[in-house]
Amino acid sequence: MNMASFLGRRTAARRFAGACQVALATVLLVSAVDVQRAEACSCFANPPCAAVWKADAVFIGTVVDRAPERIGGSLSWTVHKVAVGQTLRGSVDSFLTLVPGNRPTAEQIEASKSHPGESMMMSTCDYSFELGKQYVIYARRTSDGRWTTSMCSGTKLLEEASADLDYIATIPTAEPTGRVYGTVERTVLDPADRSASTSVPAADVRIALVSGTNRLTTTTDKEGKLDVQVPPGEYTIAPIVPGTVRVYGAPFKTTVPARGCAPVHFGLTANGRIEGRVVRSDGTPVPRTSVDVVPADLPSGERPDSFTTSPSGTTDDNGRFSVDAILPGRYVVAVNARFGPRLFAPYPTTYFPGVGRQDARVVEVGEGERKTGFTIVVNPLSETTVSGVVVFDDDRPVVEANVTAAPVDHKGMIMGSAKTDNGGAFELRLLAGVTYQIRAAIRTENGFRQTEAVVLVDQQREGLRLLIRP
Repeated sequence: MNMASFLGRRTAARRFAGACQVALATVLLVSAVDVQRAEACSCFANPPCAAVWKADAVFIGTVVDRAPERIGGSLSWTVHKVAVGQTLRGSVDSFLTLVPGNRPTAEQIEASKSHPGESMMMSTCDYSFELGKQYVIYARRTSDGRWTTSMCSGTKLLEEASADLDYIATIPTAEPTGRVYGTVERTVLDPADRSASTSVPAADVRIALVSGTNRLTTTTDKEGKLDVQVPPGEYTIAPIVPGTVRVYGAPFKTTVPARGCAPVHFGLTANGRIEGRVVRSDGTPVPRTSVDVVPADLPSGERPDSFTTSPSGTTDDNGRFSVDAILPGRYVVAVNARFGPRLFAPYPTTYFPGVGRQDARVVEVGEGERKTGFTIVVNPLSETTVSGVVVFDDDRPVVEANVTAAPVDHKGMIMGSAKTDNGGAFELRLLAGVTYQIRAAIRTENGFRQTEAVVLVDQQREGLRLLIRP
């Protein structure tokens, strides 16, 4: 099929919109008899006008075969044979083999030799092809000269690739300039829920685009969007904001190709700051302890879970802390509000200036405002132990059961853990003055079994008996 005849009726590139996302890929090693795919790949925005210029070749192809291929040691991966129907950019043979992009290291190959059987190596960003289907494939050469593609390359089913084909049709006649476009958003507290955040368009923000000695500027519109034509080249792009504003995603370094594009996305947040010290009642500093800035409207007893609305910091060796990126609003400042007391930071949740939640002083932070001079006085909890035994209901000891303890007001934060010995006995290091949920769990021939008890630990505790039904 002739490229001109296939694309002749397509005359304009479609616009691509969307925020950039951080590219994440998890590499998996699974046995050949139990191959599974985890859907956990996210990618930078990669519209056709950017993807075409990152690829070494773009073509329409049909996947005709799929087979395992030994890499080395006991490792294999899946390769796909593709029949090329039409080359859109670059040069490829009429048949080629696509390999995954994440080749194992020599160390991984060597380590695999100690594992029996064959293991399949895959990444969550490997493209999942279907046999017999046609695709528009954006491929790159690997270091050893083979072809590869991925979920983030722009590859897609032919039936979903109309925007790609539209754009490629315009390349021969397009002006040799580049396009930079995208969005800028500002994070603010949600007016309907001051303990939550939301994003709004950041209008009238100046954006600097620097290439060598050339500096261009543009300004976002009322929807927080920018769209500008620039000479092709290497660019550093960033919003122009005062020091009271923190920028996420900048400086962004990118190549803007002729007749291509570079999508960008920036997030802005007010850079309010609270600084102070944490000390014990005798005035000695408290190091390596978390300090949390919590919205005053967060219901008492509810643990902060968002680092955007409830940012945190950690004290240094002198007990000093600085918490920044605080949005404008009303807050209370506390030690160990998010995680609770821990063995290395044995302090109960304590609010400025050294009180419980009901007596906490409210601090108002303006746009980018810096507040200093806060001193929080804390008293440590003493360390103790809880010991006991885990048994089945017929009094047989449960061997190698997992025993954990978590504060009931900070569920999920494991403070202590142990395995039972041959007699079913265990001992946990914990802090006194805390109520814990103590849980014992074991996998038996009848499945997973567990039991739990709520225990107030006010001193050393012995003889706790946990009963598991087999």
